[in-house]
Amino acid sequence: MPTNTQVLNALQFSGPVPPDQECNIGTLTQILQGAVNFLTLATQTALLPGGSATGDSIAQQALQVANTALAAAQAAVAAQPATRNSLTPQALPTGDAAVPVTWTEAMPDTNYEVRITYYGTAVFPAAYFNWFVEDATRTVNGCTIRFNNTPANFKFSFVAQQLRTS
Repeated sequence: MPTNTQVLNALQFSGPVPPDQECNIGTLTQILQGAVNFLTLATQTALLPGGSATGDSIAQQALQVANTALAAAQAAVAAQPATRNSLTPQALPTGDAAVPVTWTEAMPDTNYEVRITYYGTAVFPAAYFNWFVEDATRTVNGCTIRFNNTPANFKFSFVAQQLRTS
């Protein structure tokens, strides 16, 4: 029977990934969810009949490591705050305007912050311009943002992120 070192050496990857087998990295949440899915499958497979024998120390160690990694990956996924955003910049009316923003997947609650990015010309207007969220309009599916003194030809994008309660 091979030793643990022999098995581990046989499993080590020894070369670059071919271009046709590269994967799209994705967001951190997608990566962590992929790890959770993989580790869940690994732990379930190891528990199947024939998956690991009682005296098989390599399988037992692998199962223990997979369970530890699964718990860590699940904790990391749970720690990611809910985030919603506009995928493309949206046009803004000139002057003062109330602009509703919405998202389809509801936030867990209305305890979120909104961040705005302006897109416009390099010329800064003489009048100060700003924005704020109209507090009474916040729902789990969106809010209304009030823009003041917006110059012509400006656009904006937003990110709404759940605030931690602890």
